Amino acid sequence: MPTIEHIGGAVSVEERLERLEAAEAARRLLARYARACDRQDADAVVALFAPDGEIEIPGTVYNGVTEIKVFYQQAFTDDPSIKSHFITNTETAWRGGGLIAIDAYLLYTAAGDASSVLGWGEYHAIVRVGAEAAIQRLTISIRRAVDVRQGWARTAEEPV
Repeated sequence: MPTIEHIGGAVSVEERLERLEAAEAARRLLARYARACDRQDADAVVALFAPDGEIEIPGTVYNGVTEIKVFYQQAFTDDPSIKSHFITNTETAWRGGGLIAIDAYLLYTAAGDASSVLGWGEYHAIVRVGAEAAIQRLTISIRRAVDVRQGWARTAEEPV
């Protein structure tokens, strides 16, 4: 069986293929997550998480699908604006044991009755792959969310 030198040592072609397929499954899962958020479908979002999955929004961690569902139901109720999420600069890393780390930038638009928001930030996720991929942990960091009519000038704390 041929092997290829790879980060962390030699791995077989079959193992590399397995890792590439797992990375692609993680990317597809993150895209499905974004579409479920766009539809504001809490059930569809929760279905993407492992039963013991967790989500971290700065300062708060929601553990298990029950807490995650309550979080999304409340978030979608609090902000019913029409949203579109865009995922870019995606990087994946094989973590072994059926886990893929995935880091990506996110950009979103939100059209409300009295606002037009543009926001961006980052997703950091651990995805469990296997028969069906599931989000084990998702951290969402929003860097900026602004009404486009007001703009987003650099703050004094931001580097030039």
